[in-house]
Amino acid sequence: MSSLRVIEQEFRQACEAFLKEGRELYSRVDELLATINNTPPGSLADCVRKLHLLANREFGGAAGDRDDDITSLRQVITFLEDFRQSLRDLAAD
Repeated sequence: MSSLRVIEQEFRQACEAFLKEGRELYSRVDELLATINNTPPGSLADCVRKLHLLANREFGGAAGDRDDDITSLRQVITFLEDFRQSLRDLAAD
């Protein structure tokens, strides 16, 4: 299981608890989102996770709400560009 998947699951649980229990859990939700945003994706599934959280107002807010949202988007773009190049290299062989 990827580290982003584990962090995402904990993040979702923290968000749900935050919605039920209130503001005292905000720092944990914020910490987990920062970890997700600043952890480079290791797979296409991780890219989807990062993009989903950036676009999901219920759990991740909206892209651009946080300074590290741009970092997260750049990581996804870099991964996808590298992945595309790997596919091209394989096709050329």
